[in-house]
Amino acid sequence: NLLVNGTQGIAVGMATSIPPHNLEEVVKACVHLIQSPDASVAQVMKFLKGPDFPLGGRIVTDRTELRQCYEDGRGSIKVRAEWDLDKEGRKTASNMIVVKSVPYGVETGSLMTALGDVRDSRKLPQLVDVQDLSDEHGLKIVLELKPGADPEAVMTYLYKHTALEQNFAYNATCLVPLEHGGLAPRRCSLTELLRHFLDFRFQTVRRRFEFQLAQLERRIHILRGFEIVFNGLDNAIKLIRESDGKQDAASRLMKAFPLDEPQTMAILELQLYRISRLEIDEIRAELKDKQEKADRIRAILKSDKKLWNVVRGELEELVKEFGDKRRTAIGSSEEISEFDPQAYIV
Repeated sequence: NLLVNGTQGIAVGMATSIPPHNLEEVVKACVHLIQSPDASVAQVMKFLKGPDFPLGGRIVTDRTELRQCYEDGRGSIKVRAEWDLDKEGRKTASNMIVVKSVPYGVETGSLMTALGDVRDSRKLPQLVDVQDLSDEHGLKIVLELKPGADPEAVMTYLYKHTALEQNFAYNATCLVPLEHGGLAPRRCSLTELLRHFLDFRFQTVRRRFEFQLAQLERRIHILRGFEIVFNGLDNAIKLIRESDGKQDAASRLMKAFPLDEPQTMAILELQLYRISRLEIDEIRAELKDKQEKADRIRAILKSDKKLWNVVRGELEELVKEFGDKRRTAIGSSEEISEFDPQAYIV
């Protein structure tokens, strides 16, 4: 959950900063860990490529550096805006840049102010105009350049001097369960984060099945009491009629039939017509259904492999309902150009 949603926080002497990740990729990584519990961070990263920010952007941190972040539980991830040349603008494509995404956490208002300052200060003479044409379909910041200007050089300058490029501090410090109970802060690797989650899901699923089994067994016990009474229904009705109140009726029934108190009280609270021949078929059908369900749950609880299959199946169903495509592209540090002041001399 920390990985999918992302989180930031600070406390005395410690902090946490985890970027959001793609749900489908996180689940695939979890499934791989279920199948291969000793998988390394590098192996898990075949499924979980890196952070996935809701506003898109492009990660330009090398895979080796990303792996180091996930192994150590801390590091820095460089994210930059994505752009393209305008293919639909009225100007020629070479002098219109469209910024399609911005780094996580960057507000377009402050970004537009910074871009406007660059334009007005003439620090980047090639930049003529800046417009925010974003709408309900997505982000669209249009940068108009002088004819003949080099778009790559312009973006290199803007990456260096504006929030179009940001470093996201990765710090996976979390409260993790201790062996003898309680929680303690710990910086976790990627596999440790996923392992803690999977262990939690395993225990949650086990307890859910144990609860369901207890509910089924209680109901089966009551239904068996109904079945017992039906076999001596006339005698049971006679005992109830001759009794002096509910407690006396309960005592008489338990003496006459192999019933315990919960079964007896359930019988006394049931209207007699419910135990007629017309209803006993329904009682026996429900009893059979409940017994079959209880048997299935007992078989699952006896097998860790079956429990893990349930955990896996529920995670995969989650992806079917809520999963979406990755929004943040994965690049490398080779895309980072060195800043060349001569490129901006008019």
